[in-house]
Amino acid sequence: MDSNSFLARFGIDPERISLSSGPIKTDDGFMYEAEEARDHDAECPFCLCKDKVEVHSHYYKMVRCHQNGALTDFVRLRRIVYRCRKCGKTFTLRISGISEKKATSEMMRNMIVFEFSTGKTFAQIAKEYHVSSTYVINVFDSCFKTIKRLPMPRVM
Repeated sequence: MDSNSFLARFGIDPERISLSSGPIKTDDGFMYEAEEARDHDAECPFCLCKDKVEVHSHYYKMVRCHQNGALTDFVRLRRIVYRCRKCGKTFTLRISGISEKKATSEMMRNMIVFEFSTGKTFAQIAKEYHVSSTYVINVFDSCFKTIKRLPMPRVM
């Protein structure tokens, strides 16, 4: 399978990401290594400067991409941290399909949201997607803000 179809299958934008190695077998599924491509036209989100942006450093981000009930694939993504020489601030560019401070892909989050319509409990969904029940409840709360939680009853 080529890298574009693999990344698109999990909702990750294949334009700026390239897979650098094949699958590595893990206990839960497979792990893939990917690298973010350098954007020579990167714009500083703080001062909107384009000509004074340079690569500052790199870091690795693990993104969980759930495929089916049995396997969970991970993408170990090498991200680029840019620095603006004009304002001195560091930043990363947004990649479609990857949430900034989340360890799960947006596609997996959308699949969890779809599961709410099937009548499953939060615990069943969490077990199926290998996440905690708290994470599933937080996804529910963020998607359905009009549904208020009832107060817990007083315990004697």
